[in-house]
Amino acid sequence: MSGNTCLSSQPQQRRRVRHEVRDSILVSFVTLVMSTVVAALIVGLSAMARLVG
Repeated sequence: MSGNTCLSSQPQQRRRVRHEVRDSILVSFVTLVMSTVVAALIVGLSAMARLVG
């Protein structure tokens, strides 16, 4: 019984690590998208202000 539980606990740990890696990739991707959107907004607003001014 003890050997069986040891075997079953290992893949779960590996899966958790994979989830953490995917979460970190997702967070970095979202941060990149947000910064790109903010930069595009700033550029667009400055261009509009230049056109209006």
